[in-house]
Amino acid sequence: MRCDIKDLIGENCITLDNGQRVYDQIHPELVAGRPVEVDFRGVSVCASPFFNAAFGRLLKDLTIEELNRLLKVHNPYSCGEGCPYSGFRSNEENRWLKRTELYRDHEGAYSSLI
Repeated sequence: MRCDIKDLIGENCITLDNGQRVYDQIHPELVAGRPVEVDFRGVSVCASPFFNAAFGRLLKDLTIEELNRLLKVHNPYSCGEGCPYSGFRSNEENRWLKRTELYRDHEGAYSSLI
């Protein structure tokens, strides 16, 4: 499945509701073990609430390893240098988060993203 963020949300990805719309599309696919491609081309603004709702909550049902395998992110830097998740790697490396250790809580869990 491919999810074009600009077509689904628009140029500004800011709110929890925006993120929920993305989550509602990609979550069932990922939980079923099907690959998902997310493209940020044309997106100019991204905010933490959007990313937490769209992607952070995925960690409730999927491991980082599963996300690295199933979720491919295209054009992650389209939303600018201020992107709170500038840890997205390019699709060539097929990684969801570059610095996952930065998002762990004090017990080593990923709940801080949720």
